[in-house]
Amino acid sequence: MNSVSRWSVCALFALLAVGLMSKESFGVLIASDDFESYTDGAGINAGAGGTGWTGNWFGVAGATTELGVIPSYGTSLQFATAADNAVGRNFTAQTGDELFIGFVLRTPATWTTSDFIQIISNNTTAATSSFGSGQSGGVQNLASSPYFVRKGAAANTTNTPTLGHPDDTTQQIVLRFSKSVSGAANNYDVVELFLNQATQGTADLTRGSAASGDGLVSTMSAFHVRTFNAAIPEAFIDNVNVATTYVQAVPEPGTLAIAGFGGCLAVAGVVRKRMRRPAGGSVN
Repeated sequence: MNSVSRWSVCALFALLAVGLMSKESFGVLIASDDFESYTDGAGINAGAGGTGWTGNWFGVAGATTELGVIPSYGTSLQFATAADNAVGRNFTAQTGDELFIGFVLRTPATWTTSDFIQIISNNTTAATSSFGSGQSGGVQNLASSPYFVRKGAAANTTNTPTLGHPDDTTQQIVLRFSKSVSGAANNYDVVELFLNQATQGTADLTRGSAASGDGLVSTMSAFHVRTFNAAIPEAFIDNVNVATTYVQAVPEPGTLAIAGFGGCLAVAGVVRKRMRRPAGGSVN
């Protein structure tokens, strides 16, 4: 089969794959940033890259954009700070029944005891005191229970010893924040973590509506990263996506090698990415 015929089949395969998904399944990509527009070694504070955000990044001196810290991902965001609020950024306020945040995470072998990184969503626009409200998930350097999800303060945390986190490996994470009772005025009271799932399956970690929580909010409009005990580069993240569906939030692979029929899946992925609807001004 010649190359023209092979790519014709790939194109057909991609269209069929996309056709199996309803328009609604793609949802809305509210905001995203892959950090490729930033200068290597620059501080992220006041950075305006990405799309869909309602303001620039706010952060501390220890949060910088660095080239090559996550293999195959180009420029990523590096944290070398113990700040409770390392960085944050705001997006269009959301009051829908669920919200998804996806990102790529890598931690180095130089992690020390008690190091951790926490991804928080709430409605706090301030650069300080954000970690006591909203919902969050993350990973800590604790072999017995590295991954965690949390509702408000640290006392309201769920973790598991069955979900390992080896250093110097790249993890794709999606957090789902949802309301057990539908309605714009009701609080987000369920948080779930999905680890390396290309499509949404069963959550790897859940803190449900019946579990204790404080600082809950009915509106989410902010993305925060909290770090702790970091005297050296502690963690790296990339491909941050805020979306109304899982398929929009899941971070793209770092490198797609398209060759022969094996590349058909990659073509389908590219088509899916191009079909992502840009963020609009409407409140969800």
